[in-house]
Amino acid sequence: MADNYRVFASHLLFAQVLEDPLGHLYRAGEFGKGGVLRTVWLRIFDGPHVPAADLRSAFDRARRIGDAVQSTNVAAGVECLEDDGVPAISFDHIASQPLGLVLDRVQEERFPVPVDNALLIMEKIALALSAGLSVEIEGGRVLHGFLHPGLIFVTYDGECVVSGFGLGEELLALAEEVSDAAP
Repeated sequence: MADNYRVFASHLLFAQVLEDPLGHLYRAGEFGKGGVLRTVWLRIFDGPHVPAADLRSAFDRARRIGDAVQSTNVAAGVECLEDDGVPAISFDHIASQPLGLVLDRVQEERFPVPVDNALLIMEKIALALSAGLSVEIEGGRVLHGFLHPGLIFVTYDGECVVSGFGLGEELLALAEEVSDAAP
């Protein structure tokens, strides 16, 4: 029997890849009149403490940043969307895994990432962040503001891609709220 696929806005959810405090990450297909237009990563910000209204208000800036910051280490094809008041971003799918899953597997298998690989990952993340610094939006340089393992993707050939530019300030409020709620 065929599985029932869920839909979020104009995206067909293929597979849930990750669930974390930010919400859910899916491999999805963006569809239009002719069928599936492209495969994307779809980050739905439906975590329990996510400031949804604040994220939606940051979408315009995030779109401008997505159009302006060009680097192989920055998510491409960024779209900001919402469905029933729940904010999300989509971006071009690349063959990769979220850094959060990589780190979970490292911990589970108790097999550390070799130092040279860890340094390579950090170098690629730094390249993404420096690409943001090379662009000026609203009179200032673009800072990410909220690096999170669920927003960083590690490819199978050693590259890293960072997503979530333009949403850092709003997501930082999530970290502050969660730390305030901790016993």
